[in-house]
Amino acid sequence: MIRPQDDHFHKDIMNDSPYWNESAWFSFMIPERSLSGFVYMFHRPNMGYSCGGVALWDPSGDQAYDCLYYDFGNIYPFEPQWDMYDYTMPNGLSLKCIEPLQKFEIKYGGNGSVWDGANCSIDFEWTAFLPPHQTGQPEGQQEWAPAKQHYEQPGRMKGTAIVRGERFDIDCWSMRDHSWGVRKLVTNTRGYFPWGIASETSGFQVYAMSDLPPDEDPIADTRLRIAAGWYLKDGKYGGLSTGECTTTERGPDGRPLAIEITATDSLGRELKVRGKAKNVLQVLLYPFMMQWWAQFEWELDGQICYGEEMDFIPTQHARQFLRSLK
Repeated sequence: MIRPQDDHFHKDIMNDSPYWNESAWFSFMIPERSLSGFVYMFHRPNMGYSCGGVALWDPSGDQAYDCLYYDFGNIYPFEPQWDMYDYTMPNGLSLKCIEPLQKFEIKYGGNGSVWDGANCSIDFEWTAFLPPHQTGQPEGQQEWAPAKQHYEQPGRMKGTAIVRGERFDIDCWSMRDHSWGVRKLVTNTRGYFPWGIASETSGFQVYAMSDLPPDEDPIADTRLRIAAGWYLKDGKYGGLSTGECTTTERGPDGRPLAIEITATDSLGRELKVRGKAKNVLQVLLYPFMMQWWAQFEWELDGQICYGEEMDFIPTQHARQFLRSLK
């Protein structure tokens, strides 16, 4: 069960591993403009550093160096007075937890670049509309061992972002997560993380993973097992732990363009979702994992809704796959 104190650092269970990691993510988007963005952060107190920043992209650019804006990857000294959502990093990223598991203030003041017009600023407020869903650690994934805690939570993001003088008014459905534990690549295979929200009573989120070892996984034309997630229908949460997630179309460079999801939730309800990509960003948030981060338009229970799909692959496996396409 997720508790309000889980929106703080877990000092009571933190071990002395240098890889102890507490990370979090918030999404935002403007679907009618095919614009997406994220705020991502992780803290490694035993190594003495933190990392955090923002990205915004649309179909005009799909890499960190040509998208609308990207400032993520620089590391900063971890300050002992910081908490999970109470800090300001030197690049201007500032988080404040107004109410645990409910409301957060997110600000970013730009990275102080000398490049004319390169700066970005955001001023957001994120508010939950449902309690968090506890994922834990799906069987077969050892990246977070020995801690087994991760949760996702649906909400709404409101505020403004200004990039090179252009103002974007944000008012959208959003997801956030928080993970904690010893984070390093061990036996992880690739996976998918799709989600979509139609309303406060309708949405879904899935974590799917490959059961094939990397040297036997061709990536293309494979079905991934759903290991965790949730289905929201008629205002009722149902857990997901069975089903399949399939990429039915990829671009020439391997990026996901279309996905189908079938599953049955803990309430016995059948989930069927089809989606298509509206934009894609290729990133390395951690050096050991490459991912395509895409905005998706979903067909869910007779509705059109929006969300994302994160297609993540261990970096060496990704290199093998991407080079095979050349």
